[in-house]
Amino acid sequence: MTQHLDAHARPPDALRLQYKHYQKASIHALDQDPVLFDAHRRNLNAYDDRNFHQSEPEAIQNIYSRFLGEPLNTPPTSIQSARLYEHPDVPGLFIIPSLLPKEVQLSLLDKLLHRDLSNATHKTNLHIHYDIAYPQKSDGSPASFFSNQAHNISHQPKDSAVHKPLAMSSCLNRKLRWVTIGGQYDWTQKVYPSSAPPPFPEDVAFL
Repeated sequence: MTQHLDAHARPPDALRLQYKHYQKASIHALDQDPVLFDAHRRNLNAYDDRNFHQSEPEAIQNIYSRFLGEPLNTPPTSIQSARLYEHPDVPGLFIIPSLLPKEVQLSLLDKLLHRDLSNATHKTNLHIHYDIAYPQKSDGSPASFFSNQAHNISHQPKDSAVHKPLAMSSCLNRKLRWVTIGGQYDWTQKVYPSSAPPPFPEDVAFL
């Protein structure tokens, strides 16, 4: 029998304290925190590390260039090899720092935040409580949640006795936690819907 999960249940106190700690921490404090993984610091003695070698950097460069839609400025020699780390608390979780060049990272974030977040088929943690309003450009195509068209939008609660209308600024700055792209996993029930998932963004999947 599936255990009932209360979406409104209070998180464990230990988790709340950790969240508040890192929410209020300064950038300097985060940089100095010995618990956080940072490949640029020398606090990795507990991590199993090894060389990660890519014998065909030109092929990787071509993938990056296709994703960007233009030639990659990063020379292929800089993506020939990297250091791979395995987290001791999560065997099988491998971390490859700086695998994506900066320009690819920026383009990926731009697509996810300005295109995919405002795609109505991609559900967020807010959909369970709000009727999400989607901004549109003058031609009727979807606009980014960060655009001028979205500035005055508010999301109406499904139950006004529980939640107040949510302004877009509050949505982006405080309330939005995640967006699910592709298969829309139901985080409350811990199941995947039986219906076919919406298509995963082709360019992101190729990357």
